[in-house]
Amino acid sequence: MGNTKPDVLVILAAFNGANWLEEQVESILCQTGVNVTLIIGDDASTDNTSSLLNKLAQDPRIRLLPSPYPTGSAANNFFRLFQHCDSKNFDLVAFSDQDDIWIRTKLQRAYTALQQHPDADGYSSATIAAWPDGRERLQKQSTRITQRDFLFEGAGQGCTFALRPTFYEQFRKVICENPAPISLIHYHDWAAYAVARATNHTWIFDSEPTVIYRQHSENDTGARRSTKGVMRRLRLISNGWYKTQIIAISAITHAANPSNSSLKSWAALTKSPTTIARQLKLCRFILAGGRRKIIDTMLIAFAALFGMI
Repeated sequence: MGNTKPDVLVILAAFNGANWLEEQVESILCQTGVNVTLIIGDDASTDNTSSLLNKLAQDPRIRLLPSPYPTGSAANNFFRLFQHCDSKNFDLVAFSDQDDIWIRTKLQRAYTALQQHPDADGYSSATIAAWPDGRERLQKQSTRITQRDFLFEGAGQGCTFALRPTFYEQFRKVICENPAPISLIHYHDWAAYAVARATNHTWIFDSEPTVIYRQHSENDTGARRSTKGVMRRLRLISNGWYKTQIIAISAITHAANPSNSSLKSWAALTKSPTTIARQLKLCRFILAGGRRKIIDTMLIAFAALFGMI
């Protein structure tokens, strides 16, 4: 029994991903030291993704969960998948994008890390950002956890996430019971991290990369330090998108842990009318540990002070 491989559920959201899916799926099925079940949700793709997935699904380890109509975003596709995919009989649940390449030991490394840290329920890792011209760059996340970072940021790239089944089921419950704020959330991985931290679960940040994070013109966000990624984030703050995300995240964290007075007060503050007093309170709250990197905290506090949050 000691040699039994852990059973891992991998959930992959796909949309018009025919250019990358075959290589990504191969990297998932070739994972070492684990038994993989891969569930793929095709979000009503308009390219040949559907026919490609039907071919790939001849492998018995793959199950398809197509959507009859577009959900509107990768996050909505993931949330749909989470609602339909329970973790019964699995030892680990992992999220996958359609356009990466997984290092062969990714799942085994995540499972081992969680086994070595029985107090932890979530895991994410560094990635290697890779461009078509051959450039590569290691992308690490700050491991400096603050009291409130989860209200303002996620835990890195969702394609590296792995969760214990017990927490995954808790997260699924929050999703199913709170459709209104969930429908506004753009990053399913941020939601997972936020619910984990709001309900006092510990998170592992692995400094070793487990995913080749391919950069291309159709990336949803792009590498954090790429010019495209930085400019996009600044636009999202200035046009009010980030404020919407913070309000939605505050709503689901409060719903996940309604007895936490700090989360309750923050949820009420985010929805209060824009006044100078509100902006000063937001700024103080953010400065007291808003994000893991100090420079990020200062940027968000500045945005709050000038009414962009």
